[in-house]
Amino acid sequence: MFPFQYPVATQFYLGLYLITLVIHLALMFYVFAGTCHLAIFGGAETSSAKGRVNEMVRDWLPFALSAAITAGIAPLLFIQLLYQFDYYTANILLSHRWMSFLPVLIVAFYGLYLLKMKIFVKRRPFLDRGIAWFVFLCICYVGYTFSENHLLSIQSKATWTAQYSSGKLAYWTWETVPRVGLILGQAFSITSVVLYWQIKMHQQQVRVDLPAGLSQHLAIFASSGLIVSIVCFCIYLFGAISGSFRGGYVEGEAALLREPYIYLFSLGLFAQLWFWSTVWLKNDLLAKTGLLIAAVSLLTLLFGALVREHYRTLRIVTNDMLALHKHHLEADGMWMFFGFAIVNGLLITWLIQKTRGSLNGPMPTAKN
Repeated sequence: MFPFQYPVATQFYLGLYLITLVIHLALMFYVFAGTCHLAIFGGAETSSAKGRVNEMVRDWLPFALSAAITAGIAPLLFIQLLYQFDYYTANILLSHRWMSFLPVLIVAFYGLYLLKMKIFVKRRPFLDRGIAWFVFLCICYVGYTFSENHLLSIQSKATWTAQYSSGKLAYWTWETVPRVGLILGQAFSITSVVLYWQIKMHQQQVRVDLPAGLSQHLAIFASSGLIVSIVCFCIYLFGAISGSFRGGYVEGEAALLREPYIYLFSLGLFAQLWFWSTVWLKNDLLAKTGLLIAAVSLLTLLFGALVREHYRTLRIVTNDMLALHKHHLEADGMWMFFGFAIVNGLLITWLIQKTRGSLNGPMPTAKN
């Protein structure tokens, strides 16, 4: 079973990569889904469910993007250890097209602060919605760019030669769009749970009831994204895995169908859709089972990442690459890495506990 057929060193780096990737994606999902909500429902009244979601994401989006970028450093480092030659080759072939996501993220970051400041909400609401759409498209572009780079990295040398000879700074394959939709469509489910928790905690602090129809609105929001993911998954399944769009299997690709992850991933998508459909019918269900659906969302994301990496390793992993992983694991400084990882984990846990204690404590009173 993947990744246990590989040596310990490869398992170690694959495990760290997958865990850090899921953390990064969960944070980036909040930015993607939050800006999407602002772009679509930006003009909603603040007293309504849509308006309360907008108010919450306005406050948290700049922090969420900062956290997502910071969390993205670890998987970016591990991917270089795992797929050094193929990853660097794709980066070089895409050149400035690959690096373009950096200025795009910088512009998106400042756009989120404009949304948080609410400069144009009352006087020029169309401009506020325009900024939200612009940031949303920036996040889509970044996701598309990463997928484009990934798909080029797993191609043959013949494809790389053709890409270099053409002089193009973009790489296109039919897989790109359904792959991006498959990943980003999952953003709405886990983000909806987080938004519900955030709004509920805030309402408890200020002692005000939850806005009417909040669970139903989040259920529709989450279900829409899941439907996109399921449709894209079906396209990708019959195209990339069955080979129907390419005229046959790539060598070893049929092994994906023998792994449990692809079935667990599809089950997770449909389970989430069923859950949110039930939430739409039963208003109080989200309060009782929100933690469960959050866990299912993260596990589904992890299973999808396992399928993604197995698909990549089947195409590019060689004995030389496995030997390189072993060399990296035997390098000096490994114990220092573990030491700092433990210290950082304890510090993050302590900060979360302190923050929770402050939120659950009495509200500060204004001094005369």
